[in-house]
Amino acid sequence: MKKLFLLIMGLSIFIPLYSEEETDETVKNFNIRLFANSPIQNIEMKTMVNGEQKGKEVSYDANPYANAGISASYKWLGFTYSRAVGSLKDENKFGKTKANDYQFYLYQKHFGADIFYQNYSGYYLANPSDFGYKEGDPETIRSDVKVRNIGINVYYSFSDDFSLSECFKQMENNYKSSGSPLVSLSVNEFKISGDSSLIPESVQADYGDFADYRGGRYKSISAGGGYAYLKTYPNNLYASAALMAAVGYMNSKENIKIREVQSHSLAINVNLKLSAGYSSEYLYAGLTAFGFLNSTSKSSDKDRTCTDISCMGGMVELFAGIRF
Repeated sequence: MKKLFLLIMGLSIFIPLYSEEETDETVKNFNIRLFANSPIQNIEMKTMVNGEQKGKEVSYDANPYANAGISASYKWLGFTYSRAVGSLKDENKFGKTKANDYQFYLYQKHFGADIFYQNYSGYYLANPSDFGYKEGDPETIRSDVKVRNIGINVYYSFSDDFSLSECFKQMENNYKSSGSPLVSLSVNEFKISGDSSLIPESVQADYGDFADYRGGRYKSISAGGGYAYLKTYPNNLYASAALMAAVGYMNSKENIKIREVQSHSLAINVNLKLSAGYSSEYLYAGLTAFGFLNSTSKSSDKDRTCTDISCMGGMVELFAGIRF
């Protein structure tokens, strides 16, 4: 954890110091943005034997909630804070999810980075009928399940006509359509924890060594690429999209009963960002959507069982801001 934190801080210092980019008239010194969003969080586990799924997959969702927050930046450096203002589903049936989300970001024309700390607690079993339960049964509400995610995503674009700060953070407006191939680097520590097994008793026999899976700590580093495009329209309207995929190395430590199992595996990450709205020289507003998938696969030492563990998430956000 300490090594990861030091690496993140080192990268956050390196990017602005060694990126010698000129600031033109389209970049304002200050950017203040208000937003409301609804994050989505999902944990999924399934067992594979010889490439075919065995038994039922186990899926946990956070009770979706409404978030309100503020983002402020000075030139290339910004900070985002958000707070939950209420659950969107009945807490008697789906429990309550508590969340903290802090993000720093650094964006220039060619370089960009998101540094994040996210902490969620309280999940519910999303497919209870597969295991003989009904919505709201005590066994399906897991207030003890917690997820913590800390890391950094670094991006680089190749085109001089395209701006990451405009496409990803609306920190400027250059009034022209443009796109660019991207390369990315991600360093991440993801932790899942629960007081008891996350696998329902009725299907534990299908999960082999992972029958008593209570979570794990997953450290990964991955690199990849993708493409982003920003399309402008008359009357200061715009739409943008970015798709990125990365593969890398993951070091895992799973909590299984009274022991921990350490392993190494392939990490797979996919990210999609969509945005559309209005952007003038000073004012902007719009809708953005973001989705991600982090996945790894674990093989049992005793049999041919393979357990896939994935975390999926995203959000839909309404925002409005001012540049000056």
